[in-house]
Amino acid sequence: MTGPTEHLRGLARRITDVYLRHVPLAGAVLTGSGARGDADHFSDLDLLLYADEVPPAAAAEAAQRELGAGEAVPIMPHGPQGFLDQFPLDGVQCQVGVLLVRDVDEELDGLLVRHEGLDTPLPKIATGLLEGIPFHGEELIERWRARVAEYPEGLREAMVRQWWRFFPLWYHEGALAERDVALWRQEELVNAAYGLVGTLAGVKRLYFARFEFKRQRAFIAKMAIAPERFADRLEALFTLPPAEAVAELGALVLETQAIVERELPGVDVSLRRPPGGPSVQAW
Repeated sequence: MTGPTEHLRGLARRITDVYLRHVPLAGAVLTGSGARGDADHFSDLDLLLYADEVPPAAAAEAAQRELGAGEAVPIMPHGPQGFLDQFPLDGVQCQVGVLLVRDVDEELDGLLVRHEGLDTPLPKIATGLLEGIPFHGEELIERWRARVAEYPEGLREAMVRQWWRFFPLWYHEGALAERDVALWRQEELVNAAYGLVGTLAGVKRLYFARFEFKRQRAFIAKMAIAPERFADRLEALFTLPPAEAVAELGALVLETQAIVERELPGVDVSLRRPPGGPSVQAW
């Protein structure tokens, strides 16, 4: 462990102990870099607390006073679904909030059973449960972790269907070259890059959220099945000349399509305008 990781974990333990004196908690779990063990001096602390009922705002304020924390900024204001505060403590920005146990159960049902929220931060929350370190309510956290770890086949297919969508830049490149569309082309390259990552994450049973997607190379390294040199080629989409970037995108789409057709033959990943055909010359 690095020094920053040890510092975050010690802070998480201290914050949990203090909150427990003011709030009846059912569970507490540290997520993010502090849990994974790759924290650095820029890392913040993400500590999620769980309760059966939302405690009064005054209880959280009392806990923060006892900790000696700086002024709190509400990220999610106190309400019937809980709250999330950010405050400085010992040189670290700490995000600490209380969520309801029943709401987490319902959200996991939505994700794992009904396959809802795939384009929201919910998959990132699922990853946090898998990677997180419980500091209280270990039995509750392990119950959720076991559910998330199953990653049912229906979710795998739903992830691919959710992310398999690409604007056919390759088809329009002839016209794009004559237009002043630098920002829009870049936007569609970003959308396509996320589409490729999300599709392959589904194939590999990885939870993926576009929301604050960080440490992308470490994430891609978990993909045992992906186009050759996927991480390098994905980043090259934003450094190559425009026509070359669009051609590389087309190649990545076709290679990813072949992977899905092999691994999940029941999922339709056809393309209305596949790469390789003639591009539009006037638009």
